[in-house]
Amino acid sequence: MSTIDDIFADYLGRSDGADLDSDMFLEEILLAPTALLPADEANAPARKKPKRRLKTELDYLRAKCSDLQDELRALEGRVTVPSLSIWEARATEQALAARRATQENAQLKQALEEQLKLIQVLERAFRKIPRLSAFPLTSEGWRHARLSASDRSTDATALLAHQLTKLESEWIRHSLHTKEDKRKVWVQGNSQGDVGLVMHFVNSHAWAIDYEQLADIYWEYIVAQIPADFSTPVHLEVLEQWAPNLVYTRYQAQDAAKQFPVFEGRTVTQRYDQVGRIAFVWRSILDDDGRPFDPNHARDNQSGWAVIEPESPTRARFSIYFTLTPPILPAAHLGWPQFPIGAFTDTVTSIFMANSAKFVVALEAQVAKRTRAIANE
Repeated sequence: MSTIDDIFADYLGRSDGADLDSDMFLEEILLAPTALLPADEANAPARKKPKRRLKTELDYLRAKCSDLQDELRALEGRVTVPSLSIWEARATEQALAARRATQENAQLKQALEEQLKLIQVLERAFRKIPRLSAFPLTSEGWRHARLSASDRSTDATALLAHQLTKLESEWIRHSLHTKEDKRKVWVQGNSQGDVGLVMHFVNSHAWAIDYEQLADIYWEYIVAQIPADFSTPVHLEVLEQWAPNLVYTRYQAQDAAKQFPVFEGRTVTQRYDQVGRIAFVWRSILDDDGRPFDPNHARDNQSGWAVIEPESPTRARFSIYFTLTPPILPAAHLGWPQFPIGAFTDTVTSIFMANSAKFVVALEAQVAKRTRAIANE
């Protein structure tokens, strides 16, 4: 019987240039009979052969495989695998091109709608307007915002017809034809104090009411039928009304300390019911032969336009633009103090803005009242 030394010798003899399996060699040693062991070990009780922990190893490998699969799926999710199909690539390109075309069509449609709005405004501007010579004028005083003692309504009509010809160009200049919400106030002038200063006011806002009803409410305010709680007390009255749509009004206001002269504004206003909209035009009267101004009063000087048009059967847009210049002051020999430098840009403008906000509040109250009345009918 071979001993362990014989087994090793035989193994080493065969290992010259041979590809031997070390596992087979270990197996031969494990299978050697107990007689090969020393006497004391041979007579010892048989030891329990160690068990291989294959299950533990398999569990480890399964866990490792699972982790690698999860990592692979994560990588696949981040990496876009290019399509091998030329048709699929073409379909993707066509889908992207269709999306771009849809966006470009929407932009072109918006631009076209804006151009159509501009064309409509220009069409109104170039529409033939009755010549002012058609009016039987007795004087040319209306050109200087002056009313004669006779034919006063004719003077007012000619003055406002001239103002109406400017409406479309002002709407384009201040982008009111776009029918977008806006509000802007600015003072334009030069370095010569308040001389030559002009305050511009632009506002456009939508109201939840029929446009004709909103126009009626605004006209009621013009003819002093709707009071407004102004921050500076204002007395408003109708001096003359020559037609249902043509009126001559006056307002007066003065500072609480009565340090400065009464501020008086006389205005002729006409309402024009046109196709698809209602326009209002006004201009300050600076001289009146039939109703002379008090020489101690400062005279207002403004001109403006307002348009109310429908956005839907229950929604109207109210757009307004007007200019305001420094008042015409009383003669120096009457003893009134001069307005301080900056009074127009600071005091007069701030008072106007405060009163404008009060007007909006009064108009909102009337719109809400009219809306409730319609809902209860």
